[in-house]
Amino acid sequence: MAVMQTPRHVLAIGPVMAALVKQSMAGARLELAAPGQEAQSAMSPGLDLVLIDTDAIGADVARSLIEAVGRRPDAPAVLLVGAHLPTGLVRALLQLDRSDVLEAPVTADELARAAHAVLAERSAAQAPVQHSSRCWSVMGAVGGCGATTIAIELAASLAKRAAQPGAVALVDLNLADGAASAYLGTSASMHLAGVSAEPERIDAAVLDAFAVRVDAGFDLLACPRDPHAFSRVSPAAVCRVLDLACHAYDWVIVDLPACASRGRRTCWPGRTRSWWCRSSPSPPCSPPAPSRARSRRSWPRDAGRA
Repeated sequence: MAVMQTPRHVLAIGPVMAALVKQSMAGARLELAAPGQEAQSAMSPGLDLVLIDTDAIGADVARSLIEAVGRRPDAPAVLLVGAHLPTGLVRALLQLDRSDVLEAPVTADELARAAHAVLAERSAAQAPVQHSSRCWSVMGAVGGCGATTIAIELAASLAKRAAQPGAVALVDLNLADGAASAYLGTSASMHLAGVSAEPERIDAAVLDAFAVRVDAGFDLLACPRDPHAFSRVSPAAVCRVLDLACHAYDWVIVDLPACASRGRRTCWPGRTRSWWCRSSPSPPCSPPAPSRARSRRSWPRDAGRA
């Protein structure tokens, strides 16, 4: 029978788990969660491993417990044991960096092997991936002043300078009537309305499905046109996409809508630099004034109140 060589702080939820730990993990510091106190026990400092018997506490409690563990900055590894587990519970478990699921009933030897495997991922999971990205936003004072064109040109120029393809993303946050996909002659595949109720479902794989590679060498993240999009898409979903994009790309260009929408207010605090595009008012019969981009650093003092 496999035996853990290094003592671990193990939280067992369910009496069956406690008995298996005593058999398979000699030297481990065992903590047994009292009924109804599972969430509090999962917040104990120094935990290395949490063992959850779903049959003992129920799927709903197990899911809430896993979500609570995932919010810890030092989240321990989690092993979930059960039979006929709901999909939502398994999805919550897969959001954790270190986790595994075992079909009940499980033997002490099977539990020990699974614990060894999930704890072996500790060094890889704790080693932070150093990634530096820049997020630039372009915003028009009025519609039609050239903000989307400037955003596309910025993304295309940065893509040419990038060391490898796929380093630049253009995010069109004009959810209602964005024009970036039409300008580029490609599809808009970012269906944010469908996942706004559960933004935690958006992960790297979903972001990759949202992205469309254009001929200019960058990825476009744009929503299909929907006049009700700003009421259907939650700020949390927008923040989730931007956060993942900044981890996946070296440069993120955000095309913001001209109106004071939720998408604009959500993105504004996290940008590295912003451009404000405006054109001077002109009579209908006069030729339009040229558009120009002005760096945020050179805005007049009252520009933020426009």
